[in-house]
This record gives sequence, structure tokens and C-alpha cells, in this order.
Amino acid sequence: MKAITANRLSDGEVVFWNKGQWLERFADAELFTDDNPGDDALTSAQSQVTTVVEPYFIDVTEVPTGGLAPVSYRERLRALGPTNVPTHGKQAEGGPAIEALLAATGAARSTGRVALIRRKSGASTATTPSTAKWSPTAPTSSASRWDAAWPARSPRTSSSRSG
Repeated sequence: MKAITANRLSDGEVVFWNKGQWLERFADAELFTDDNPGDDALTSAQSQVTTVVEPYFIDVTEVPTGGLAPVSYRERLRALGPTNVPTHGKQAEGGPAIEALLAATGAARSTGRVALIRRKSGASTATTPSTAKWSPTAPTSSASRWDAAWPARSPRTSSSRSG
């Protein structure tokens, strides 16, 4: 299962997609399955550039204690947040949906988040983390991309000053 999440542009609040609306509670998120992949919903969500920032899919799973939660630890924190103290943020509301988020385990990265990172970095989305190969000639950071774009400077020669 998957859900769509983003941050609201006006205040940075984590929001979740539900049939054309952005809602603040993960429990209210519309879920997408293999039968209903949600590609049209994501396209629609991504077109709302004056409302939200960078919508993407998150992977969702059933929790052993009942309920649903994002697979990714990062997304669970976003759904609970802010998480500076238990009496602050969405987690302070309690209830079955919050208990499911708190009971979930694992630290996997959502495939939708990986695709977003690749899209922003210009990398191909055709490879998945399990099939991606490291290459010694491929740039690995923005500094490497910068260095590749500019020719190397000749090394400075030491000069002795007479005086």
C-alpha cells in the first residue's frame, strides 16, 4: 500500500492526500494499492505547486498491533510530528492511529522518497536501490559534479621571494 504526502507551502505542515484534498492526519490519507496505483492522484497532487512542496508516495504497511503506519521511520516521525516531547504535536492527540504509528518498527526508506531524491538529483529512476551500482567515475556529490564541470587548475608553484 502507498499514500501521498507533502509539506504545505503556507506553514510547512506535513499533509496527506485524500481525494483531491490535503489533510493533516495520516489516518485520513487515501491509500493506493496495485489495483489502484494512484498515479493520476500523484500527478494531480504535483500540479498543486502553490499549495504543497514536492508530493511523493510513501510505503504503508499493517502494524502487528493493528492499524497502518508508514514503513519508513522518517515518514512515521513526520506523521507524528513535531516529536520534541510526547505532549506536543499530533502524537499528543493519542488514539488508535497514533498508537499504530508508535508501535511500528523498521527503518526502510520509502520507494517514493527514493524516486524523489533521484528526480531532484537528476539521477535515473530506472534503477532501484537494490540494483544501483557504484561507479568510481560517477560523481557522488554536488562537489564532484562541480569539479567535473570545471577544468582542473594547474598546481601552484612555489616561488621564493628574495628580500
